[in-house]
Amino acid sequence: MGRGFGDLETVVMDRLWAADGATTVREVLEQLQRDREIAYTTVQSTMDNLHRKGWLTRHPRRQGISVHPRDDQGTVQRSDDARCARCGWALGSGTRALPGNDQRRGIDGTAQSVEAQSVEAQRSSQGRPVSVAACLLLYAAVVGVVAPRVLPRLTRTGIAPAAAVSVWLIVLMSVLVSWAAAATSLVIYVAHTWNQPHPLALGACLAALRSAASGHSGVATQAGLALTAAVSAFLLGLAILVGRSLLRARTSTRRHTESARILGRRIAGVDGLVIDAPQKMAYCLGGRRGTIVITSAALAALQPPHLDAVLTHERAHLTGHHHLLLAVTRALATSLPRIRLFTVAQMDVARLLEMCADDSAIRRHGPTVLLSALLTLAGADAIPSPALGASTVGIVARVSRLAEPNTTARRLRAIVLLGAAAGLFSAPRF
Repeated sequence: MGRGFGDLETVVMDRLWAADGATTVREVLEQLQRDREIAYTTVQSTMDNLHRKGWLTRHPRRQGISVHPRDDQGTVQRSDDARCARCGWALGSGTRALPGNDQRRGIDGTAQSVEAQSVEAQRSSQGRPVSVAACLLLYAAVVGVVAPRVLPRLTRTGIAPAAAVSVWLIVLMSVLVSWAAAATSLVIYVAHTWNQPHPLALGACLAALRSAASGHSGVATQAGLALTAAVSAFLLGLAILVGRSLLRARTSTRRHTESARILGRRIAGVDGLVIDAPQKMAYCLGGRRGTIVITSAALAALQPPHLDAVLTHERAHLTGHHHLLLAVTRALATSLPRIRLFTVAQMDVARLLEMCADDSAIRRHGPTVLLSALLTLAGADAIPSPALGASTVGIVARVSRLAEPNTTARRLRAIVLLGAAAGLFSAPRF
């Protein structure tokens, strides 16, 4: 009984034709296990193939998915005979020649071979998103371990701080994008297999709850579901934590800015608000209208050239929107304190942003004036957390950098190394 079916497909169709009404995979499996040893997934894949070829109709129900043949056995037999007759047209003549048994077996064998290749290709394509997700997660894990060890060594001297900040942002973005892409690949896998059950299908696992509870849906399906849920939950939790941290930083900045505008006063020649305080501090607050704050003690201690250099430093922070970059890195470090990549990035980016602002002041006032200003303000009390100050972060490294100006050769070498690091960490290879 060929009927264009494989051996197991023929047996399954005979069972379905003999059944009274719709039948489930479990019921067919129990009938077949009386005569042979056969796995649930084998029967499930066979019935899926028959459904894809149009021989079966599915009916969802509480116990799972039931099926029944589209045509009765006699109709299929007549259709099969007609198919064989069409295959037997004699070349060069207008007469039909019905194929013999050998020819029919050849036809059936060819059909089964094509069918097997098609099913195998479909399984391979359906499993590809899981492989992509695994590669992306592995890449993110490697970068998370290697980058915090390598990048601080390349950025320690601050020869090219702007390039170093860019590399850090590229690395952080590549890790976050890899996580998001992995979650997307897993969701694509779920969506693709939701209504197309096969031995590794997630839809069958969810539809046939009893089979999934018994472990008949396959380990790969259950692992894919668990991985999808874990990655999605992680990204959702991270988004919530980062969003809350950014919201708190914005609220704190706004409140401090409002207080500074109430308490501060304007003085001619000073591009900022002056607040009466015994501490020597100068810092800026981000927002739609950035605000520079300087205390009366700092104003009294700084000479006019030094004051101009400090104000230029703070304006560079506002112009470069450094407060936004710092807020994001702080939010990531606060949300994921156990991942060293984000904690190291937060500290290193904060130091490098101060060096970027230093470079702006150097271009206008020279390194000597800025160095004197930093030494005058050194040892000041801590500034508010959302603010950026000239004399609070990386003072030792910045003073050493100002005391020993960089050469063009060293700058080019640093840029080349940073570019190589950016290309290495931001380009996963599968």
